[in-house]
Amino acid sequence: MIKQKDKVSISGKYRFKIWDAKTGKLIRTTQWNKNLIVVNENSGLNIAVKNLLGNFTYNLEITKAKMGTGTATPNSNDTDLKNPVVDNIALANKNENSTSEVFLEFFISDAECPNGTYYEFGIFCGNRLFARSLISPALTKSTGQDITAEYTINFYNT
Repeated sequence: MIKQKDKVSISGKYRFKIWDAKTGKLIRTTQWNKNLIVVNENSGLNIAVKNLLGNFTYNLEITKAKMGTGTATPNSNDTDLKNPVVDNIALANKNENSTSEVFLEFFISDAECPNGTYYEFGIFCGNRLFARSLISPALTKSTGQDITAEYTINFYNT
């Protein structure tokens, strides 16, 4: 008898690029942050499970992101950010980088993002949380800065 020993893993990571809103010059790029893909009823991986079974009540497509000031550690039961401040962050670009990697890019203009320090980031399938993370180190946004968030989701056989 042949036994399948592979198991599939999924992980996501993101980084921010901060741009001068007037000149378009790159000011800085943060380090990559890992996140937690949630696994609770009608959120995160549970949406994928339901879609595979033909239940399309919630679409699996990543459509937006949020940033907030909450500092609670992410857990699998999260359904939103703890203290969202910037909602409906536009998905500016999406690609299939390889057969097992998704690339997403979100854009936050200076006008849409209040100055301040942000500690949490999440991506959403419509209004359903897919993944949440604490931003480490925290992201400080100042006047005249646009932000892009580059996000990858990888699927692995381990």
